[in-house]
Amino acid sequence: MRFLHSSIVNSGRCAGAAFPPCLAQPNNTADEATTNMAYATEITTGTQSGFSARFSGLLIDLRARLARRKVYNQTLSELQNLSNRELADLGLNRSIIRRVAYQAAYEV
Repeated sequence: MRFLHSSIVNSGRCAGAAFPPCLAQPNNTADEATTNMAYATEITTGTQSGFSARFSGLLIDLRARLARRKVYNQTLSELQNLSNRELADLGLNRSIIRRVAYQAAYEV
């Protein structure tokens, strides 16, 4: 909670019904009370509501799935573009290209 008016520090009074007077002064007039008024504001950032938390969770999950799918497609494309000799140098053959691409993307 912040006090936005500096006279609260000097006057010895606290503003609002939730705060009792710090130093009670019995002879206050109505004009003094309005000129020495302090405003309190509270800035809070609450947790996300249930719906927005689930929605943001779905977006995060979707982005992760799309990134993995992109890695899978890129790996598959690169391995399919290699010749049989290049695949043999890597210890691979054409029949296991999909499994290798899947392992590269999803079994990290």
